[in-house]
Amino acid sequence: MKEMGNSNAILGVITYWLQHDTQQSPEEIATMLMETMLKGTFEASGLRSIIEKDSE
Repeated sequence: MKEMGNSNAILGVITYWLQHDTQQSPEEIATMLMETMLKGTFEASGLRSIIEKDSE
């Protein structure tokens, strides 16, 4: 079921990007999506480092 959530999130990002006048190029969107898929949401967004700093 996790794969379905990931694919829905990817489709949501692409749909939003296509329907709104965003500044990101197709390459930038692809890079952001790949980083999120490979690293996970917390790490790709930078939240992991913030959480780790707060816990020190």
